Amino acid sequence: MTDYDLVRYPGNAYEYTHPAHLRVLGRLHGLMPASPAHCRVLEIGCGDAANLIPMAWQYPEARIVGFDLAESSIAAGKKVAQAMNLQNLDLRVQDMMDYPDAEGPFDYIIAHGFYSWVPAEVREKMWVTLRRLLAPQGIAFVSYNAQPGGHLRALVRDMMRFHVRGAPDAATRVKQAQAFLGFLEEGMIGADEHSRLLKAEVARVRGFHPGHLFHDDLADTNDAFYIHEFVEHAAAHGLQYVTDSDFASTSDARMSSATQRTLAQLADDPLLKQVYLDFLKCRRFHQTLLCHADVTLERDPEPERLREFFLGGVVSRDPEKKDTWQSVRGGRMKTTHPVAAAVLDAIGEKWPGRWSFDALAADVTARTAEPREDVEEVMERVLWEAFVTGMIDAWAEPAPCATTVSERPVSSALARHMLQHGDSVTTLLHSTVAVGDAAGRQLIALCDGTRDHAALVRDMADSAVLREQHADDEARLKVAQDCVSGGLAELVKLAMMTA
Repeated sequence: MTDYDLVRYPGNAYEYTHPAHLRVLGRLHGLMPASPAHCRVLEIGCGDAANLIPMAWQYPEARIVGFDLAESSIAAGKKVAQAMNLQNLDLRVQDMMDYPDAEGPFDYIIAHGFYSWVPAEVREKMWVTLRRLLAPQGIAFVSYNAQPGGHLRALVRDMMRFHVRGAPDAATRVKQAQAFLGFLEEGMIGADEHSRLLKAEVARVRGFHPGHLFHDDLADTNDAFYIHEFVEHAAAHGLQYVTDSDFASTSDARMSSATQRTLAQLADDPLLKQVYLDFLKCRRFHQTLLCHADVTLERDPEPERLREFFLGGVVSRDPEKKDTWQSVRGGRMKTTHPVAAAVLDAIGEKWPGRWSFDALAADVTARTAEPREDVEEVMERVLWEAFVTGMIDAWAEPAPCATTVSERPVSSALARHMLQHGDSVTTLLHSTVAVGDAAGRQLIALCDGTRDHAALVRDMADSAVLREQHADDEARLKVAQDCVSGGLAELVKLAMMTA
């Protein structure tokens, strides 16, 4: 029985671990990673396999393996996998220290939320396992708490652990920690820089799920590392740094011109540049990608490489500044160039779809009536800037979701199944969405392709969900109409529809 059996750690899908994302970053740096559709994936410490189940469902020809020490988590994952008839998913109760030597190789190995929370000897075993099991052109994803931001996190963590030191069990530890956070938030009256930092950290931790709080911040082991320390550990085991899976975080594009000029002096040493970027950003978490040390990498990716991939993002014009585009992830771009403006408009309009470079070039050429050659030249620069600032993402394949509402809407079969077991749903873009509204869950369940819009309205109005909320037939019908018309559009934007 492990702590993870006593207090369940809620699983999620993490888009930065997805093979279609990792393949892009590998290709940008000169690797030739396997195609996601036929790849081999291993996740170390997979919990309930919430990150792997969508991959196995999406890629039936891939081989997906996950292991964890928590028997209850693996049992929960197996139950879902069996219900979905996922023949390509192998989930095991397994100790990292006893992982079989005969396994592998794997094209993508994921260790998310593992490295910082295990003892040193387990970390050492992980390194040995990564080197042995990683395919020659494979990519390993390892996340960990980072410094210098880890020092800020430790301020609140140390105080919480002191407060709960005498708690008799896990549930009491969580309750006492939550109460203590409320005490801090209510009682801190200082207006100095230290107090502001502390208040922000308290607010962040207070938002945690109890499982996250218990296993992340109250855990006996919770170590943070400077990136150069982590990369030195990797190098000692025949692995080398590629980049961060959050590629925009490796860029200085949002910094001042003076800071960029200073950092440019480190252009020949990408890792050293990352060290100083971490100092500037007070970095607290890394999602580092690694490959074998004998692979020759391209340390300065060429913008033209984006031509290979499929590009998309939630991008829109700033309503107050028509020459500025913004992203939900915080990136901003300002331009008056008609081609650049058309590129950003087209990307925003297509979401959640993704453009191939050629299709986007054709669309922008038609919009602007500019020569195709000129359009492509501008596009390369604009797309690269948008990519490195995090405004858009690049994936190895088209988006597997609908971009418009069809006559007979079809929601993701994965989503329909997941809603039978809880409120969290993995989208078709491998992100997690909570569907807390009962009417929204009912609409997803009804969208199985057998109903047109009129039938959806009728069945929504006749559902137990709406009958409990509205006794009047006319009022219930109006609510059903609004739910279907608005809900379908929202489900499309959330990448929850296949047709």
